[in-house]
Amino acid sequence: MTRRLLRSRLSNRDDPERGAALVVFALALVCICLFVSFGIDVGNFSQTNRAAANATESAAVSGAGLLKLGTTAEPETSIVTQVENYIISNEPTYPGLTAGSSLWDQCTSSLPLGWSQPPDSSGNTQNCIAFNAASNANIIQVAIPPEVVTFWFGAGNVAGQKVNSVSYAEFPPAGGASPCAVCLLGSGTDLEASGSPTAQITVTGGPIIDNSTASCAAEINGTNSGITDTSGIEIAGSGTACGPPSSYTPSPTTGNAVTPDPLANLPVPSTTGLSGPQSVSVAGHQSLTIGPGIYSSISVTANGNLTLSPGLYVITGPMTVSGNSSSSVQGTGVVLYFTCGTGTMPAGCNGQPGGSLSVAGQGTFSFSAPTTANCSTSPSVCPWTGLLIFYDRFDTAPLSISGNGNNSVTGAIYAKSSSMQVSGNGTSLDSLIVTSSLYELGSGNSGSLTVNYNASSNVSEPAGDPELCSALTSTYNC
Repeated sequence: MTRRLLRSRLSNRDDPERGAALVVFALALVCICLFVSFGIDVGNFSQTNRAAANATESAAVSGAGLLKLGTTAEPETSIVTQVENYIISNEPTYPGLTAGSSLWDQCTSSLPLGWSQPPDSSGNTQNCIAFNAASNANIIQVAIPPEVVTFWFGAGNVAGQKVNSVSYAEFPPAGGASPCAVCLLGSGTDLEASGSPTAQITVTGGPIIDNSTASCAAEINGTNSGITDTSGIEIAGSGTACGPPSSYTPSPTTGNAVTPDPLANLPVPSTTGLSGPQSVSVAGHQSLTIGPGIYSSISVTANGNLTLSPGLYVITGPMTVSGNSSSSVQGTGVVLYFTCGTGTMPAGCNGQPGGSLSVAGQGTFSFSAPTTANCSTSPSVCPWTGLLIFYDRFDTAPLSISGNGNNSVTGAIYAKSSSMQVSGNGTSLDSLIVTSSLYELGSGNSGSLTVNYNASSNVSEPAGDPELCSALTSTYNC
């Protein structure tokens, strides 16, 4: 009995299957540890790489926004410093990454001729942030200094991997000439010439573009009425033109794509620093000169004479001109901004009538928009050179010009949500017109409106909003 028990114990101790299982388990454990370590390395690298990409993308868009302000307001050296600080705040775990660090001079991306890599605002050299021009740049490159992510599991000589991220952003620069001389953004009968017997609309310098798809997007009434634009009359989608076809020169084209508002990116004027509120009324044989500011109303009647000095005028109520042949209202280098709110506190409109312009009578109405030359004396008008009348984008008050006076207007008229109504004999506007609808309503026996658009004397399409570039072309343009 004792011998059999001893023989059995010796047999179990030498069991080869039991020893093999221990070896397999040990090998499996090593493999599991290696795979876990490898997974941690891959995850850590991926997370660091994504964080770097997020930081450069956000910093590039921010930098493009600063570029849009212009290098006079934001020098490129200042933009470099602000972009560096933006990345630092979004990459707090990057070792040694501080403003002015020599790490900012270790990026390796190559750039074509013409691109600039200015130092930061403290004079520290860097090559991670670049601009597509030494002046008037609109594209920015933002790279993050290479960062080595150390691996837990190093195979051979691979102890880590560099993280590199480069992003590009731009703001579409100002577009120059408008795609249309008269841009109608409404949805009903947006273009109309109606008279008994005559109402004429004549446009030069660019096409009439009507975004309405209504069955009578354009309409002509009156025996001798007509609409002429040798650059073309374009109606969107299913919109049609009503009235005698021979009264249109040339025949309108239909089925066109809707044209975006060419001044959609135009900044809204600020009331900061403007005096007011004021209310002005000039009548009798009075003569008055007023300056830029906030006005709850402006009125000129009878033989009154009013002069507006160059600058920005924010008007929250009616501006009415109804004088006789001896009256005049005039201004050079002027922006008239019509909005809602009160004279004490101007505010944006929300689809309701706000400030408005009404010109009637036989007096002189003579205005011109600011030019670049006005910027030195009236900096407040610089963003709106070439723009004379700016209705808040949601101000639905009408814009009316009537009577038989001496009208001289140079500069863009922007009244996106307003209906512009013209009547009387011989109104001539050297303007880009962007409005919801335009009506020439002949009074008496006849009426005429002439629009002469010249890009050099009207506001340009403003620069677009900053955006990421998915890639650069071979010429390094977004």
